[in-house]
Amino acid sequence: MDKKYIQSLLKKGYFIFDINKNKYVKLKSQIEKQLLKNSQKKINLEDLHKLVEIKSLNRLRMNLFKNLNRSANFKKYVFESAHQFIEGCVGSEICSSDVNLSIQMPNDETSLLEMHTDFFSGESLFQINLWIPFVDVKKTQSMFIIDPKNS
Repeated sequence: MDKKYIQSLLKKGYFIFDINKNKYVKLKSQIEKQLLKNSQKKINLEDLHKLVEIKSLNRLRMNLFKNLNRSANFKKYVFESAHQFIEGCVGSEICSSDVNLSIQMPNDETSLLEMHTDFFSGESLFQINLWIPFVDVKKTQSMFIIDPKNS
């Protein structure tokens, strides 16, 4: 792993990198296929907010979460999309957990998470999180990371 990523991790607590594009396409395709099972229309994740009512969003998210975690390939593709960075941080002895999903719709206050630290909800201090956006997050500004020195 490149030294600049390690320096960013030590200084900021995170780093940003491009994942394997082929695996990204496979991941996004699997998500859209799972969504298609519940719909008659082809689903583009960028347009999901036009097709799903906010009141049914959590049920959709939970079904999607359950089905993707049952898939033999989904977790494999997640790992393979960034394995060189994951192994560069934690080595090859990795304990995988279920993949989680966060879906935020425009103007939906019910899906917003308050500022938080995963540790306080029972997560390990030693875990790493991989965040893969499947829509243009520059439009939504859906994630903010606070500098550890100022938190």
